[in-house]
Amino acid sequence: MSRKYKSPLEELVNTNSEVGELEAFYQFDDSAEQVVAFLPKHSFLLPLLVEAAQEIAKFFPNNQPLLHCFTNPEDKEDEMLFILLGTTEDTSQALHKLNQFEETWWLNEMTWGKGKLSIDINFL
Repeated sequence: MSRKYKSPLEELVNTNSEVGELEAFYQFDDSAEQVVAFLPKHSFLLPLLVEAAQEIAKFFPNNQPLLHCFTNPEDKEDEMLFILLGTTEDTSQALHKLNQFEETWWLNEMTWGKGKLSIDINFL
């Protein structure tokens, strides 16, 4: 029996299959509509997001990162996408892993994000 109801996120991502594929790697929060609207305007981020998820898994293997879109309330055109790595780990341990991730991969790749992507820890 197939489900007839689609969640608002499913409806949104079905309009863009590449964005929909990100559901395999990322969680979406209450800014999901903003994320889905943001990504087609910044499609250069899609391959980077897939690669980032694979690299993140090496350092945070039990973590499904969260995509969050932030819009500057003073300038609606100023948007940025965040990959948030939720953790309950000790602060120093989580930051050490983040530093390793940054030194191993992110610092070499972040220019491909053109200032529109940031990766950080979200302490739960």
